[in-house]
Amino acid sequence: MPYESITRAEIAAALVKLARLYDKNAESYFDDVKSTHQLYSYIASSAEKGIVSGYGDDTFKPDNDIIYAEFTKMLGAILAYKKGYIYPDDWQTYVIFDNVEEINDWVIEYLSLCIREGFIEASDSITYEQDKPLTRLEAARLLYQLSLKL
Repeated sequence: MPYESITRAEIAAALVKLARLYDKNAESYFDDVKSTHQLYSYIASSAEKGIVSGYGDDTFKPDNDIIYAEFTKMLGAILAYKKGYIYPDDWQTYVIFDNVEEINDWVIEYLSLCIREGFIEASDSITYEQDKPLTRLEAARLLYQLSLKL
């Protein structure tokens, strides 16, 4: 089980619980997250705070496995929201992977923050696997690290 993937909804719920962002009155604007979804209030709470975002078609895809880039975005966003962390202007100083030119633009500022704060190790000999599903074990390690900063 620790090497199995974790869903976007499960991560949203874990982050909301960890950061104490739960709002029972939050509403989801995602077309695919109905009020009957078991994690609806957690997804809605995290969306209202800007911790999670959806896709261009107004969906969240709550039951999809979360990938590294998406979790990196959520992690960086929660650090900025809860603790006031500032995204580095000089992201090139931090984002030094051997595949830097392949990394999605939308994740760069979050990635540089997560590297600077010690959540992710970067080196020009390491490949950032942005599309790789996050495992439950990796999520637990990163959530623990986050708990130490919140």
